[in-house]
Amino acid sequence: MKRSWIKQAWALAVLGLALSALLFWSLWRRPAGAPPTGADVPPEGAAPARPGARPRAPAARARQPGSVAGRVAEPAGAPVAGAMVCATVESGAMSLVEAREPVCAPAAQDGRYTLSGLLPARWRISASAPGHRPAHYVAPDALRAPFLDLGAGEARTGVDLTLAPGGVEVKGQVEDIGGGAISGALVMISRFGPHDVVVARSDAQGSYAAWVDEGPYMARAEADGYSVGFKDGVAPGPALKLLLTPASVLAGRVLEAGTGAPVEGAKISLESEEAFGMMPGAGAAHALSDAEGRFRVDRLPPGRYRILARAVGRFGQARESVVLGVGQTSSEVVVEVHPARTLTGRVEIAPDGAPCKSGNVGLMDTASGGMVGVPVEADGAVRFDGVLPGKYQVLVRCTNQPAEPSYPPVEVRDVDVEGLVWTVRAGLTIRGRVVDRDGGPVRANVHAHAPEMMGRSGATGASASNEPDGSFVLQGLSPAKYMVAAEPIDHVQPEPVEVELRDEHAPEVTIVADRGGAIEGTVTDADRKPVEGVHIMIASPPRMDVDPPRMGPHPPRMNAAVSREDGSFASKGLPPGEYRVWTNENDMTPPPPPGADPLAGGPQAVSATVKAGESARVALVVERRNGEIQGRVVDEIGEPVTDAFVHAVSESEGAAPPGASAVSRARWGAFSRAPVLTDPEGRFVLGGLREGVYTVRAYRKGGGDGIAEHVKTGDSVTLTLQPAGAISGTLSVPGGKVPDNFTVRVIDSASMFFRSETFVFTEGAFTISGLPEGKYSVSTEAQEGTAAVEVPLGPGEHRRGVVLALAPRAAVRGQVVSLDGGAPVAGMNVRIVNRAGGPPMLPSGGREDNLTDTSGRFEVSGVASGRITVMFMPSDPMNSPHDGAAIPFDVQAGGSTDLGRIALPKRRLKPEDPPGDLGYSIKWGSDIMVDIAEMTFEVSQVRSGGPAAAAGLRGGDVIVSVDGHDVRGKMTYLYHPLTTVPSGTQVTLGLARGANVSITAGNIQPPPGMPGMPAYPH
Repeated sequence: MKRSWIKQAWALAVLGLALSALLFWSLWRRPAGAPPTGADVPPEGAAPARPGARPRAPAARARQPGSVAGRVAEPAGAPVAGAMVCATVESGAMSLVEAREPVCAPAAQDGRYTLSGLLPARWRISASAPGHRPAHYVAPDALRAPFLDLGAGEARTGVDLTLAPGGVEVKGQVEDIGGGAISGALVMISRFGPHDVVVARSDAQGSYAAWVDEGPYMARAEADGYSVGFKDGVAPGPALKLLLTPASVLAGRVLEAGTGAPVEGAKISLESEEAFGMMPGAGAAHALSDAEGRFRVDRLPPGRYRILARAVGRFGQARESVVLGVGQTSSEVVVEVHPARTLTGRVEIAPDGAPCKSGNVGLMDTASGGMVGVPVEADGAVRFDGVLPGKYQVLVRCTNQPAEPSYPPVEVRDVDVEGLVWTVRAGLTIRGRVVDRDGGPVRANVHAHAPEMMGRSGATGASASNEPDGSFVLQGLSPAKYMVAAEPIDHVQPEPVEVELRDEHAPEVTIVADRGGAIEGTVTDADRKPVEGVHIMIASPPRMDVDPPRMGPHPPRMNAAVSREDGSFASKGLPPGEYRVWTNENDMTPPPPPGADPLAGGPQAVSATVKAGESARVALVVERRNGEIQGRVVDEIGEPVTDAFVHAVSESEGAAPPGASAVSRARWGAFSRAPVLTDPEGRFVLGGLREGVYTVRAYRKGGGDGIAEHVKTGDSVTLTLQPAGAISGTLSVPGGKVPDNFTVRVIDSASMFFRSETFVFTEGAFTISGLPEGKYSVSTEAQEGTAAVEVPLGPGEHRRGVVLALAPRAAVRGQVVSLDGGAPVAGMNVRIVNRAGGPPMLPSGGREDNLTDTSGRFEVSGVASGRITVMFMPSDPMNSPHDGAAIPFDVQAGGSTDLGRIALPKRRLKPEDPPGDLGYSIKWGSDIMVDIAEMTFEVSQVRSGGPAAAAGLRGGDVIVSVDGHDVRGKMTYLYHPLTTVPSGTQVTLGLARGANVSITAGNIQPPPGMPGMPAYPH
């Protein structure tokens, strides 16, 4: 976090736009529920589907293994004897069981290696060796793909890898959750993605070692009998301990609906909210059913799973999700498959029609959120098996080739769909180097984005790590003006470089990074014992810029670090200057002045002077972490629970928003500290705690939890798991057929509990189990309509007979005008999400390119009826005079609702300028899932001596208007743009107590909020 917090705030806004697109692609890493439905538009520009007989099932792919051979050498050509070369599967006709173990071999004395026994698939090849930086294979052609496609029986040669001298050795230990060493565990260490992998094995004592690049990394370990374990580390740094939990096993059988005949060769995929990291890649499957239709998936973490099966002409899903406890093997789960279709197509590069050799194509249902994706084969071919009839939106990604802004939806009816063609464009390239002032190479991650394209569908950017000589290549770009930014590992982050890219003749870019300094230190307690996992904040005070001159101060730089197992921490690439360093475990406290307490009773801030090329050292002392809470977890009849996870959250801090309930605070706390597992008697010990009062939560993954509040360190407590409840019901479509697939969402806002499950071929029946006590909003979305009802649920209660009667979808129209003068606002992208039933995931109705016209008018059909949120986003967000907005509305079912004139305020501040300081902060809501129409702006803090204090604003005041404009209810969207102003601007706030206060924004101060970004809203 080397940018100023102002730049980071804008970067986060840009990132948010990118994440909206990445959401779709990340879903491909988690197999979706039933295949989706989409809009009813014929595939314009694609070859029409040819009706008729279903195509023959593809011939069984030849399984004859092949090999890969090459040489590992240093840049000067000297062989790297003993280098470990490994191949990991990118995609192919293999199950996850077949693909989980990499194929590895050492290089001989002359650097040559051979990897044998490789099944036909797409493989990633990597190499590592002591004293060297790891490397992965990149195709020598223009595509520069980080993989190779191996055919059946093919013997590929010339797959050479270059290892540059350098690297850092990292070490660690693999243990079971009880502390015993695990030998032979597979450890995979990655930094920038699945192609950048170093493979190691633990020895008889559970120890492992590997050579990686300097910087942060993620280590992943797995072994027979255990589920996958993860942990983040930093190189160089202390040893990393990876704890593995006894694995669960899911067994089942695939049968044909109606006949009960076994189905062989069905691809089994699992979907789980608890099991991130064990999902297969696009097109992969966890298992394949055998001749009797049986399958088995092992090495699963405990949790709740949905089971899907796809085969040629068949699709099915288990009727209910399955919960697995720690080390549990399920009874046989039956998955019935029903008739489905096959969809085939091809991705081509325009204008010549050359095949796309790498990428993904996805089919998406914007109503239910369902997504299914498959990889693009080397010849550009794409094949979807097990597709249900419906209407689908299409997403296309081709490596290093920009996709079109949108693709026409595809409709699947009662026959297979063949011969579809999706085109992408030839990508452009930006080349350059990152160097220091003397022209020497600087290691960095480089990325490019086009501000003029942000917010548009199909907008492109690129990122890459540079080579040892400092060079980088950014591929797959569209013609545009780009900002190219470098993030050096140990140098000061330079300003981005603007590049005009119109063709392949763009000049090479040189980014110069200044030599920075570092702050290194230790975190210990009062007994000088190292403390791990403490967040360290590092801030430079505001300063006046003189080159170039500008009005007002330069905002403070905010950096962060986390203490390692030995208590050490480091932050590199800092500009020379004065800094303050302090610990901040809840990330919610403003930077204190030197020597002052940042938290009541908390540690002191210290000063550090950073010089170029040098490291300043500091020592931070925190409270002792020698507190313990012991206890026992039992069920409702007093029997020990042996597979419960337990964690504690300090009642004085916690990660949840202030005012959150104990249950929601405890649920949030599960993300901030690793839980412990109960022993065979249900006992647990939570150690390493500061003295204080805690909320302790025990829970089973998949359902059931127990809470104890106001527990002091040193106490012993018994936690009783409350029995989990369930909600069952039916979906109905007045006057119509119930859809074959639909999604039901349940949310209890008070406790921040949310779950979404998909149901297929259940004739409208659904059951969602494992629910704690609460008041739930139960909702569904399908192409036929939407529904939402409120359902209270007691402990262990099973509420049956809930009816979700689908209301027809609706249409909305309106006009966007400027708040300042009423002129129409053209070019606003209009997206609509359903407010009912939990946080929205995907848009409801309309197209991504639905823009307001020259008169500011828009009309969107097929939206959810009832409570919706209409989202407006400028098509050119960096240059638009207006910000985006999210506005709640209620619409009538089946009709057309006129939303009227929607007034958007003009920005009062340019994106590149720092906002003025109004001197107060807004309280987060006590419920992050609060309806947008119920948001309030309550003042949580008024800084002493600041502009707000001088004007008479008080903590607890509720702001109801800004400069005379109401900011309540559906007008909440006005608050942020009206209060984000330059220094010297006067803002008048209307308060619920009847008073008005006029505040003149002052110069920027260190932000009273999260590190690296301003507190909401300033």
